[in-house]
Amino acid sequence: MRIRNILLSGACLGLLSGQLQASIIQGFEGGSIAPGVAGGTYSSLGPCGAGTELFPEASYAVTSSATACHNLWLPVTAQEGSLFLAVNGNTSTGLVYEQTEGGLTIGNTYSLFAWFSGLYTTNPADITWNITAGGTTPVNSFLTNTTGAWEQNGITFVATATSVTFNISINTFQASGNDFGVDNINLEDLGNLNEVPEPGSFALFGTGAAFLIGLARRRAARKN
Repeated sequence: MRIRNILLSGACLGLLSGQLQASIIQGFEGGSIAPGVAGGTYSSLGPCGAGTELFPEASYAVTSSATACHNLWLPVTAQEGSLFLAVNGNTSTGLVYEQTEGGLTIGNTYSLFAWFSGLYTTNPADITWNITAGGTTPVNSFLTNTTGAWEQNGITFVATATSVTFNISINTFQASGNDFGVDNINLEDLGNLNEVPEPGSFALFGTGAAFLIGLARRRAARKN
């Protein structure tokens, strides 16, 4: 009976909370930005080691340490794993990184998010997420911090095709600062939020809920 109670409780909780999991679609652990591509005039100057490789503007490196790329940067390491993307922002605004991801379900809502960190103590980077193909086109702009802490940021969109193309661009152009790190880009399928659950799902939930309520009442009666 105890096993049955646990299983039924788990079924009810599963219906309430869902079983959705985010998948990392770019963690940079391969040592490059593939499957993404660099945007605009950005070019790779890694791997870093001397602390001077990313002095030029519009340069990037997949690295384990920001200070290995620039001796004035904060001591930022990967948010998770061992590598992340470090970017020395351009002195003109524009596209930094772009990626296409397949396997989407048309009509489903997706959450696209990653972790960002400022790499310098002044002039934070003004970052914009954008969907360019395969989904509704929300835009989310935000400033990175100037402390080196990793902070999560992202967007939610509805898939209009089985693949989506998104990019990360920068809207500031200071020669001092304007530098950031990004790590662990995730894509989470939230399902079709406009779809009404099948009657069987409601029935299962109702049965489980009724069982739990009855169990609680019996326990309360025994205590009295």
